[in-house]
Amino acid sequence: MAKNIVTVKGTKEGLIFYFNTDGVDLKELYSALEIKMAEGSAFFNNSAYIIDKKAALGDEAKQHIKNILKSHGMVEPVPKATVKRPKRPEPVYESEPIKGIAPTVYTAKDGDTVFIRRSIRSGQSLHIQGNAVIMGDVNIGGHVMATGNIIVMGSLRGIAHAGIHGERNAFIIAWKMQPIQLRIANILSRSNDNDNQLSTYPEKAFIDDTTIVIKPYEESKRLKMKEIVIA
Repeated sequence: MAKNIVTVKGTKEGLIFYFNTDGVDLKELYSALEIKMAEGSAFFNNSAYIIDKKAALGDEAKQHIKNILKSHGMVEPVPKATVKRPKRPEPVYESEPIKGIAPTVYTAKDGDTVFIRRSIRSGQSLHIQGNAVIMGDVNIGGHVMATGNIIVMGSLRGIAHAGIHGERNAFIIAWKMQPIQLRIANILSRSNDNDNQLSTYPEKAFIDDTTIVIKPYEESKRLKMKEIVIA
């Protein structure tokens, strides 16, 4: 019976959880959900969850379900308003890691480039002395700072700050530019709720006068950088 209480459907936004509450008490529902999560732990880990809006559940029950899903590594879906192309930059004058998170520091030899061969998860903060190449995604809640340029060979959905010591010629490139916040030198640009367009091609963010602008990246302009691999 447990398998009929909880069903899951995959969508582009995340995994939708449907609950059959007919003749089922909450204790039985929670147990069925725990069994479902245990059966597909690898599948659910780091996936976004959505609770069916039509489910006959109170706020307390929904919160308990969310706690179960999060305990198995699932994350809340990204609101559309938080992945918009940034506009209207504001000046800032210092770079700080996410509050309460001590950054992991990597230093490139000769001030060149550090390659990070993994995605940056929520709650991770990196401080790169040199250029940074992230061979993965920077997820919401992730923070990458670099004294030089930042290249994300995946989706940039968190925070990126290039040229943290004031290098205004620094830039940020991402295969999918969907940041919560961008910083270059002392210029800040946040996500814009009125911009509904998401990039489907690599883009480059750079300073133009006093503003951060984003334009399609020209592949012909390739960088020559020494490689330092961080597992």
